[in-house]
Amino acid sequence: MGNTGSIPLPHVRMYQNLVSIQSPATRVQMIQTMLSSPEHLSSAKQAGIYGHLLHYVNSITSGSQATLPTVGDAKDTRQASASSSSQVLTTTQSKGQNVQASQKGNEKAMNYFTACLRIMGLEDEVALTEDLLKNAYKKAVIRAHPDKGGSEKEFEAVTRAYGYLGEILKRIYGGRSKEGKVEAPAMLQSGRTTDSEAWKMVEPVRVNPDKLDMKVFNELFEKTRIPDPEENGYGDWLKGDTIQTNTPKFGGKFNREVFHKAFEEDQASKQNGDTSQLIQQPKELSLASRIGYGVELGRTGRDDYTMASNEGGLQYTDLKRAYTSESTFSHQVNGVRVEERNLEQYTKARGKAPNPLTEKELYELQESEKAIARMEEQRKLRMAQEAVHEQSYFDRMKQLVLRN
Repeated sequence: MGNTGSIPLPHVRMYQNLVSIQSPATRVQMIQTMLSSPEHLSSAKQAGIYGHLLHYVNSITSGSQATLPTVGDAKDTRQASASSSSQVLTTTQSKGQNVQASQKGNEKAMNYFTACLRIMGLEDEVALTEDLLKNAYKKAVIRAHPDKGGSEKEFEAVTRAYGYLGEILKRIYGGRSKEGKVEAPAMLQSGRTTDSEAWKMVEPVRVNPDKLDMKVFNELFEKTRIPDPEENGYGDWLKGDTIQTNTPKFGGKFNREVFHKAFEEDQASKQNGDTSQLIQQPKELSLASRIGYGVELGRTGRDDYTMASNEGGLQYTDLKRAYTSESTFSHQVNGVRVEERNLEQYTKARGKAPNPLTEKELYELQESEKAIARMEEQRKLRMAQEAVHEQSYFDRMKQLVLRN
């Protein structure tokens, strides 16, 4: 390590500790940390080991072998590289050097690095950055271009020097594409520890099959169950006050006619003014008449659990509708006219084509078909959302694996 007289003593000791490190990977991390400091960078250039350090990082990163000069053994490489600028152009090697092959390769790499800097018009004392290299390349390539008074040989030398220096910068930055702060190994270890805590597996819930703890079981069930849109049912409605209605009070003269009138008015008020006649609803007139009777992926809660008329088995009516809109049917036949016709008239009427739908019925049918189309789009969207949630559910289940 030459010219150590004016170099701070702590920097010399740090370099001695660096040389004594046995692990090449640890050496590379320490070199990157040292070169990120302007003071250490200046000391390395002053001592003439800047090129050695860059070559060492480049060789170890690429998988090759390299050595670092010890304190007092290495000479100042700036004098050795003064006459090597023409080596990039002529690729001639100096002869007569009685050194080992590895040391000769290191010296050649340092001379090549210094020659590339001079070809690009850069100084050794200036810290090499990506922006500085790009600006120097723009000037050098114009100066060496054949159309600007240069030659093809000089132009090719500039291109090679730019590529070599760019690769050196990339190695120094640890493979990053741009300059950035290099963290110390201790900081890197701390960051990795923090990241590992985020992915740390939580302690799974333990279930003993011989002695079942309902509290633990309920805790596990709440964490692992898949939400079902039909899981609530009508529990809230049955517990609420919606089924409690005011009983109509009778006053004055009471007879059958008064009772029927009060009953019809009370039922009509429960229907919220719904006085639909005895005709098929628009949803039933549409082609997709079984919407609401199926259970499918991406489903949502149903508003009617009445058994379909074309399905076998036990027939039943939706509980809520049975106590509200379907408790009576008199409101559905109010205003329906029944003409007195004989059998021949009924037979002739059945043979005719059905009466066309009114404008109101056509409008309701179109709106129903649009609503069914929207429901289908919503169903597809829910299916896609369920597929996305499957991965998060799977990750959560991995953290709650049952163990004995």
